[in-house]
Amino acid sequence: MNTSRNIANRRGVEQRDRLLPALVDGYFNVDEMSFEDLLSASVEFAAQIKYIGPNLNASGDWRSFLAANEIAIMAIIINKDTRQLHFQAERAKNEGLAAQVELVRQLIQEWNNWLTDLKRSSSTPARDLSAHLENIVRSTLRYEVLKIQQLITSDPDEQGALAQIDTKLLADVWNESVAVSAQSSGQGLRNAAEISPVQVLHRATFEFITAIEHLKRLCRDLLPLSMKTQSHDPAVSLFITFLKLYRYAQDNLNSFTSRHLDYYYNDILKARFRKKSQESVVVNFGVAEGGKGLEIEKGRQFSCAKDERLRDVVFEATESLRVTDTRVSALHTLRFERELMITPECDMNFITRIHRQDIPLDRTETSNGQARSWPLFGDGMSRGGD
Repeated sequence: MNTSRNIANRRGVEQRDRLLPALVDGYFNVDEMSFEDLLSASVEFAAQIKYIGPNLNASGDWRSFLAANEIAIMAIIINKDTRQLHFQAERAKNEGLAAQVELVRQLIQEWNNWLTDLKRSSSTPARDLSAHLENIVRSTLRYEVLKIQQLITSDPDEQGALAQIDTKLLADVWNESVAVSAQSSGQGLRNAAEISPVQVLHRATFEFITAIEHLKRLCRDLLPLSMKTQSHDPAVSLFITFLKLYRYAQDNLNSFTSRHLDYYYNDILKARFRKKSQESVVVNFGVAEGGKGLEIEKGRQFSCAKDERLRDVVFEATESLRVTDTRVSALHTLRFERELMITPECDMNFITRIHRQDIPLDRTETSNGQARSWPLFGDGMSRGGD
């Protein structure tokens, strides 16, 4: 059985539907780095700059200068690419145990660095974020680290690779968590030694990535609150202010799309803006039943709206008209035909046939609920005469 559906495709009907995506502001940005991107990149760059002490000897780098502020830590967490981490986890799983161990070690070390840096800040957002990191360690990550520790002690063949992960060099919360877990985990964690090291490390990587995704959402909420506090180091505050001011230059640079359109329309096409035109409205007049007609002279003013300041908006009649009780009782469309083969009508350009179409005054709909359309110039269904 053949069926047909009446699908109305109205794409391109409205002006906004005809705008190409490439012409929308922001489609192409020369500088796409956000505030979080800039601050995170600054911390990475500071780690490459050596700190020269008063004795002119190098002692560390400048990373700790920025990382001591919770805003920098939040920016780093927000800027973490979890999709890339998932890709690295799958690649490490295929490459072998050594690649997995290195990835897990990096995640543990990075998490520990966040904890250590946040402890140096005394602001409320920093304490809240530090408490969340420690709670995640105690509730989830401690079990994964404990499983890895059990693999080190239970599998002599893998001790060389797994020995790179040593929680004794981390913050106290890691060792405290492992000690508590060892007493309360029971048989479930002891059976972890029976699982292959590849599966244990892959699950640990997945748990760390899931925890980072949770932190990203949390930091997006805490970052605006931290920006409003007045407990930041003055030097770091000046640097953050610089990044905020850089946004103005960035916005100007990223106006490439709009400036390209201005050049095309103004300089190439020589397009010019039209002058302002007065707003127009349609006013429907009527007279009372049995009343006399009313003359509306040209220039008559009417007030039928108010502006944003609640002032009357005055409209003026553009032509004179007479208002009566006349009503439209019937509506038709006509189409005239001239037969070229009939003489003498064709020689005299006479009308030889009239087609009439009656159009109802009320709204009519088809069986599928759409508004019925009517021909503008009649059709051949009704003939008024020959």
